[in-house]
Amino acid sequence: MISSLPVPPEPLELKKMLKVTLALNNNNIKILLTGNRIPAYLWSNSRWKVFLSRNGWTWQEFLKFISNNVDLIAEWINGKSSWEDFISKLEEKIYSYKPLRDTKIL
Repeated sequence: MISSLPVPPEPLELKKMLKVTLALNNNNIKILLTGNRIPAYLWSNSRWKVFLSRNGWTWQEFLKFISNNVDLIAEWINGKSSWEDFISKLEEKIYSYKPLRDTKIL
């Protein structure tokens, strides 16, 4: 699959903070959703909003999607997958959830 969504720089400070948060909460991966930090980073900072909203996604739908795939965030936080692998897996799941039709950059 050719990547359509931009791969943003890895947020290393955010990763560090989430790793500590996860450890302090007995590795309960749902804690990774608190504050919507990863979804907000992907939606706003990396311009996924441009691609996804043009294809019928809303912020709320994206939050639900991320919530259902929090295990992928945990894999990245715990070093079981690279940032690039995390983004690639997430994109594959996005395509299977709701295929993207219009992926041109504005």
